[in-house]
Amino acid sequence: MGALDLFTGVTAIWGGIELAGWPDGTGPVIRMPLSMLEHSPFHDFFVPGLLLFWLVGVLNLIAGVLVLRRHRWSEFLAVMGGGSLTVWIVTEMVMLRAAHWLQVLYLVVGLGTLATALGLWRLRTLRRS
Repeated sequence: MGALDLFTGVTAIWGGIELAGWPDGTGPVIRMPLSMLEHSPFHDFFVPGLLLFWLVGVLNLIAGVLVLRRHRWSEFLAVMGGGSLTVWIVTEMVMLRAAHWLQVLYLVVGLGTLATALGLWRLRTLRRS
């Protein structure tokens, strides 16, 4: 679970930097036409980039570090991280009206992180009682 959180965190931070840094979609790695946003409330990629950076990237990076350190809040933050990625990907697919294989991969990662974290959180709760 920690590896999934770290993977998600690092790649979402990179993606957020590219989208916010090159809001016209002409980043060094991520290149997307602004026309992709025609069914979304956004006119460029700046705000989506900030949201991806903070709500998915930083949250998952923190969760990954806490999971590896076996911190008592690790499962909770991993649930939030997996949930944020899942919501991000589903929202993205709906707004863009498309499904790329990378979106499917990240959806599986988000759901896997979410399910694993919920299961571990439940086990920890049962052990306390």
